[in-house]
Amino acid sequence: MGPPRTIPIRFAPLPGEPLDSWLEAYAHRLHATTVGDLLADLGLRRAGGGQHAPDHTVWLHHVEAEQVAEATGVPAHRLHAMTLRTYDGHILQLDRNPNRRAVTRSVCWARGSGSRYCPQCLSERDGRWLLRWRLSSFI
Repeated sequence: MGPPRTIPIRFAPLPGEPLDSWLEAYAHRLHATTVGDLLADLGLRRAGGGQHAPDHTVWLHHVEAEQVAEATGVPAHRLHAMTLRTYDGHILQLDRNPNRRAVTRSVCWARGSGSRYCPQCLSERDGRWLLRWRLSSFI
């Protein structure tokens, strides 16, 4: 598969928004059938990619960030900041295995998976998340 093509509609992430929230909102804006379709278009997942796609909310490979930046116009450094890599080493620790995208649950304030949120907060943000909601305790 070649590099993803440029998406003609630009859609900026909100401050503090994680990658998955932005991708879901972007897919909705593009009227994509599924978020998986957008992931495939961005080169983050094979078309019909199955349930075991990498968790891009944890971290992106530099090549992935560059591909998404090229297709969406969002700078790669901003895409990296939309992942849990932002908190690596001071609030949580990421698994260092390059083939896994996981948080080491036994260190710091890491959540095993998922997010915490207040339904009112989510409603006030039009259904878009904050990255810090993925932490065990908010900072």
